Amino acid sequence: SGGKEFLPVSIFSTELSGLESIVVYLKENQKLTIKEIAVKLNRKLSTIYTTYHQARTKFKIKLPIINLSLSVPLSLFSQRQFAVLEILVTYLREERKLSFKEISELIKRNYSTIKTVYRRYHEKK
Repeated sequence: SGGKEFLPVSIFSTELSGLESIVVYLKENQKLTIKEIAVKLNRKLSTIYTTYHQARTKFKIKLPIINLSLSVPLSLFSQRQFAVLEILVTYLREERKLSFKEISELIKRNYSTIKTVYRRYHEKK
């Protein structure tokens, strides 16, 4: 595997959606093709293509890559029954033992959003 199979949590701290963040990071930082990204994320090519172009219209600067020690396995995001944010929050809470407050600060999302997202993951399980 190596670094390519992990996503720095800092990429999720912009105004982009979770999926947009992953797609931009894999395309620009890891130099993957749209097709490779679609395969890794278990999504349609057209979805990834649209997501990338939406992201780039909305957010033109580079993604923040800080604190590489805090990263999340890319493979988790191929589980289509969960939203990207649900997977991310649950991983940080359960595997990395972070508090909702810490997660909220890390990914710059509202505290109550983080709690809701976490609850939703467990309702779907």
